[in-house]
Amino acid sequence: MNRQALFAGLLGARIHHSLSPRMHTQWFTELSIGATYSLFSEPTSISARATVERLLATPGFLGLNITAPYKALLLDDPRFHQSAHVVRTGAANTLYRNAQGGWALENTDVFGIAASLERLCGPALVNSPEPEIRWKVVCLGAGGAARALPEALSLQPLGSKVNTPVLFLCRDPAKSRLSGASSQNPKAFASLHFDEAAEALAVEKHLIVVNTLPLGLPGSSTPENPYARAVLKLLHGKRLCYFDMLYLPSDGMACAAELGVPALNGALMLQEQGRRSFELWVNVRPLSNPITPTI
Repeated sequence: MNRQALFAGLLGARIHHSLSPRMHTQWFTELSIGATYSLFSEPTSISARATVERLLATPGFLGLNITAPYKALLLDDPRFHQSAHVVRTGAANTLYRNAQGGWALENTDVFGIAASLERLCGPALVNSPEPEIRWKVVCLGAGGAARALPEALSLQPLGSKVNTPVLFLCRDPAKSRLSGASSQNPKAFASLHFDEAAEALAVEKHLIVVNTLPLGLPGSSTPENPYARAVLKLLHGKRLCYFDMLYLPSDGMACAAELGVPALNGALMLQEQGRRSFELWVNVRPLSNPITPTI
């Protein structure tokens, strides 16, 4: 690889807490790639677009991870080729240079979510002795973080083990059409208000609850996640798993522990989506696990 000043980074808002620099820096070091990883925190979409233009014109730029609220920022730009995952989810979290030398967009969250659900549910989901059992997936929230979930569930072996549609529970179901699968696959999701959960899920016996709400982080303005607590308590007693996309200690994870529900936070998702991004940038797949070293 060319030894010029190579670099990649993360574009988002309020990203000072991100673990991505630590993760990618470790991979660059282990693979003897002379590159750095930086945070590009931008308060508005206008400033975020300006940063992208500046980076595209900078020699040595490998690409970006893109996080909230900018996962749809570049979708209207014809310069960037969109993968099928991006088209179907309406979101992109990775910008990279493709084999043809052009710039492309990918949604690597899809692979991070799939890896997390396989890890969390394990034999109960992927290698169940009861192959006829299909699990119902309930997503808390219908914003940008939820867009990759139906797409991840379509991958094998998950796709043969879950029931569609994914049920999104949110405060404003009318807006959920912006956040599940794209309009090309409207059967992949349905949405209800949180208050309608009890009736909708009464007959379900095997459920995966996925939290995408940015609630319940200690020290934040919302240190509790009342929606996760309400749904977990509602479903307690059924066969249940809980996946929280937040990778910091959260109220939802605490509630799952209190109820004895198998649970996994977003650390593995962060690591595996990052691993796929890294491979797209440098065409080498890192093997170590900086975020979840016990994997």
